[in-house]
Amino acid sequence: MGLESLELITHYPWLGHRVLGNSILAWLIAGAFALATWGVFNLLQHLAVRRLKAVQGNFVGQYTDFLATLLAKVNPLIEILIALMMGLYFVQLPNGFGVVLRHVLVLSVLIQLAFWAKPIVSFGMDLYINGQATDEEKKVAETLRGVVTITALTLIFSVLVMLGLDHFGVNITALVTGLGIGGVAMALAVQNTLKDLLAALAIVTDQPFTVGDFIIVGTEMGTVKHIGLKTTRLQSLSGEELVFSNDDLLSSRVRNFLKMHERRVVFGLGVTYDTPVDKLATIPDTVRGIIEAQAFTRADRAHFAKFGASSLDFEFVYYVEGNDYSRYMDVQQAINLAIMRHFADHGIEFAFPTQTLYHQPGNKDLPIRLAGKVETVPVP
Repeated sequence: MGLESLELITHYPWLGHRVLGNSILAWLIAGAFALATWGVFNLLQHLAVRRLKAVQGNFVGQYTDFLATLLAKVNPLIEILIALMMGLYFVQLPNGFGVVLRHVLVLSVLIQLAFWAKPIVSFGMDLYINGQATDEEKKVAETLRGVVTITALTLIFSVLVMLGLDHFGVNITALVTGLGIGGVAMALAVQNTLKDLLAALAIVTDQPFTVGDFIIVGTEMGTVKHIGLKTTRLQSLSGEELVFSNDDLLSSRVRNFLKMHERRVVFGLGVTYDTPVDKLATIPDTVRGIIEAQAFTRADRAHFAKFGASSLDFEFVYYVEGNDYSRYMDVQQAINLAIMRHFADHGIEFAFPTQTLYHQPGNKDLPIRLAGKVETVPVP
């Protein structure tokens, strides 16, 4: 570049002293340019982050905030390396040094992209979830988050590793072929894990349940808290965490109560045999009216069902809208109280297990223990 011929070197001869094949003046200019470049990068980064964060609006703001977050997380090492590369244009270096510097720069960029991978995937999933129209669709999308995030990050990291190896001269074709053969052997060794992985994909795509659903699996029950690649976790009613492997879970019969649109309720009651027939005839319509008077209910049927061993038995069926168990219990409680008030007002007695013992006067009865109420009727 002819820096040695500058008049400045004439006044300051030490600036022409050569270090690693370049004059000290050339090194000073290269350092100053590198420092200026690094300063400009930092200034532009600061201004861009501040300007992006200042943008308001639900739609545009979320993108600008995301870009500001990415810019704020740029690795300072990359800025320094780029600044050094710009400054070194003013000097001539041995070929080996320049190659090493380029390798370090490429490796730093790949590492930076790896650090950006997770926030980019998370931002994409947030956009997808927020874009769903209904709460049910959002819940399904939230269930997809874990599987999609892990799969996407695995693919991104694999591509970055391949790019890095290719830059350093590794034969990727042979490597991929070897990984394919090794993958078959690995698949055979971890087939149980693969079953759980495929089961996780089936759960996410077929959606027999999603996060937040209350399900029963065999004798266990709880609320789904997490659907992972290998296991699904439930929070039981008593508080402990239940962990199921995905393959075992799909192999079982799963009862999903959150999918229930209405709950069918069957209950019965019995009255005493001495209840007059005209009062018996009013009970079905009376109880049906009590059921229909409750909110969120739909009466199905009400009948005098059968003659029991110690009672005249009635059976009633109705439906409660929704899947809320507390709502069902509130409705059933209101129905029970209303029935008790009506029976008390009209002199109708509930039946309970009784047995009648007949004996002849004058005979000594053997001591007999009977469960429930005992009525002793003398026989002449």
